[in-house]
Amino acid sequence: MFNIMESIDFNSLGAEAVIALIQESLSGDNEKIQRSTKVLKAYSKHRASIGTLSFILTNASQLAHRQMAAVLLKRNLVNLYSALAPQEQAEFRQILLGQYVKEPSLLVQKGIATLISILLPIVEIKNWGELQQLLDQAIKSAPNSAATFVLLNSILYHFKAPK
Repeated sequence: MFNIMESIDFNSLGAEAVIALIQESLSGDNEKIQRSTKVLKAYSKHRASIGTLSFILTNASQLAHRQMAAVLLKRNLVNLYSALAPQEQAEFRQILLGQYVKEPSLLVQKGIATLISILLPIVEIKNWGELQQLLDQAIKSAPNSAATFVLLNSILYHFKAPK
């Protein structure tokens, strides 16, 4: 039996190929869903996936693609993030905050808020000034908005006290 996982170079899997896999996973065809889910699950464990999935999260025109990118990033976020160089970590945090602010879909905002909240125990809010500013701005300018509630709720839900 042919093993599809052996024929894929995850380091060179680009955004178009990942979007095609995401599209297959949403196709309704059970065989395609199983195959693409298996590949995406394995891919989300590789360091190269954080850059590609971040690109899809910020650039995909289809809501389902952005939403799935957030879900896939969440799967192994702590390990992927820890493998990044400090400058790459800062860039990734900035990507998340920037996309959270500009994202028109509350569902995707919720996914991004979850990613932010998962990183919070690692980064610690005292070391994430941009997040502090975003929270302050959101609470002052739109305290009753769904987006503000989603971010605060996600942070509180996933909060773990520093050790």
